[in-house]
Amino acid sequence: MSLTIYVLSLQFRITFNWLLFTDHARATLLERSIYIIHIDNSLMPKAFATHHYWYLTTVDSLQSASPSTNMLYTYNHVLQGFSALFSNDELDHLKKSPGFVLAYKDKNPIAIASFVAIEKGVFVATSAGNNGLESATLHNDIPWALTVAARTVDRSFVGTLTLVALYSSRGPSKNCPGILKPNIMAPGSLVLAASIPSQTTAMTGSGTTLSSEYIMMSGTSMACPHIVGVAALLKCAHPEWSPAAIRSAMMTIANPLDNTNNPIKDKGQKLKMASPLDIGAGQIDPNRALDLGLIYDDTTEAYPSLDLNYPTFVALYNNRSKSMIQNFKWTVTNVGDGAVTYKSKVTTPKNCAVKVSPDTFVFERMLERQNFSLTMHYIGRNSGIWLASLGGLY
Repeated sequence: MSLTIYVLSLQFRITFNWLLFTDHARATLLERSIYIIHIDNSLMPKAFATHHYWYLTTVDSLQSASPSTNMLYTYNHVLQGFSALFSNDELDHLKKSPGFVLAYKDKNPIAIASFVAIEKGVFVATSAGNNGLESATLHNDIPWALTVAARTVDRSFVGTLTLVALYSSRGPSKNCPGILKPNIMAPGSLVLAASIPSQTTAMTGSGTTLSSEYIMMSGTSMACPHIVGVAALLKCAHPEWSPAAIRSAMMTIANPLDNTNNPIKDKGQKLKMASPLDIGAGQIDPNRALDLGLIYDDTTEAYPSLDLNYPTFVALYNNRSKSMIQNFKWTVTNVGDGAVTYKSKVTTPKNCAVKVSPDTFVFERMLERQNFSLTMHYIGRNSGIWLASLGGLY
């Protein structure tokens, strides 16, 4: 098991507007709207043992229905609060509750549909978008779906380098900055794609229009089908795997190197080394994904709190302190054959100390699970974001 940590200096605004949708919520949609509620947790009454129970009690006091039917999820990261269904009158009463900070409506049909699909065991991948070089431009940063960036295709006689495409939208996620987005990269430039036969694809010098059933197209929408195809193959090979297990398989073996065995370069940044905010865990490697040792599995119950067993992590820091310690925890599952031993290998950047505990994993049987933690101690001055990719688990 290897761990590679990247450092970037980056400023961005953090907001949360995630939406989960249940069968009960659909039934009450005509009467209530979905709101994201920001809460000041420092004002939680001492009578409550946890913030989650405080939120449930607050919702219950405002609604006649059971709180479990109208509370959609809670979050506790840079901001704290919950999402729930409220009528206008209920929202007015909520604004008078202790700790209330802000409320706003939220609608995200892709997030709704993808969560329902994953809840049924269906893997979901989305394109990152084609908004180019600016940071935080990707539009599909749903935590439970795999977000796909695009790269160039090495079919040129001039060169063979794999590059990050100019148009591919970049991270970080504005909605969930603690989760690395995009997740992975696949070929997206000059892909031979099906076309509408009656649509004009070219024109001769004399003005005659030409059409074709196929056309060369570029975009993250060309990259995303590659990932879905690999996911289908993995599901066939491992029908018992969950969507999270399939995501883990692709991300942990993704390759951050090009086909000259050098770091992937960013075509839009004068061929500088691409960062995880550009390429996620790296470019997809289908064959290696079939032969894994460890995976990071997860269940849909973990998504409402965003307490995910994700194969990457993001550690945020600021310039208010010269020293910061952050802790992360994961569970890995042995999907290899029988007994095996893994030892962690950590590559750390300047001004950072990283400890993995335990640093050695001894598995006695297939499907055995073990927990491990990582503590990162950073000493520095610049505000920004730490990004680390947990890879090489094969």
